[in-house]
Amino acid sequence: MNKITTIPFGGFYESIATHLLDNEFDNLLEKQADEGVTKHDNTPLNSDDLTVDNKGYKDQYSKGYIDVYNQAFDDTVGVELGLAFESLESPTFYNFETDRIFAYISLQKVKELLSSIDGVELAGFILDRFTSRSGFTSFYSNDLVDWINKTLKDWDCNEVGTLLDFCLNSQDMINYELDQLSEIAGGYVEVNPEFLAA
Repeated sequence: MNKITTIPFGGFYESIATHLLDNEFDNLLEKQADEGVTKHDNTPLNSDDLTVDNKGYKDQYSKGYIDVYNQAFDDTVGVELGLAFESLESPTFYNFETDRIFAYISLQKVKELLSSIDGVELAGFILDRFTSRSGFTSFYSNDLVDWINKTLKDWDCNEVGTLLDFCLNSQDMINYELDQLSEIAGGYVEVNPEFLAA
């Protein structure tokens, strides 16, 4: 049986992922200029003449990001997660939330992770993450006992994601920071914009 989890991701808005796409556009424009490709009126192409399947790009990038995250988790925690892309959720407006990547993880893997960690440290992590405070209202219990009293089958994507975050944070994730994961994931994406006739 599979569960769905979130994984830590900074989103696309003003991020490395977006800058990588911008660089691809610049490179393609330069290549087209070198090859003498122009618009119908013989003027050079510019970024307004490019279009890209934004959803396709973001989905492809997200799949690469999951591959990189799997490797980082294995390198740092010593566990092969085997996460697989489920979906990408992007907000309409970025003022209060950002993009979220969802992945499949086996229930057995969640059980293995939970049984291998220090419960006292996880309790502190949950207490810190889910305690309401000024500017933040938690919709989750901040007490590990409440979490443990639920069957793992009933944990939602945020609870499973919290367990994954805890595992990485407990290892300090020295070798991989989110920006590094984002940059490495960019290598998994092949951008194929179409040139539009102006």
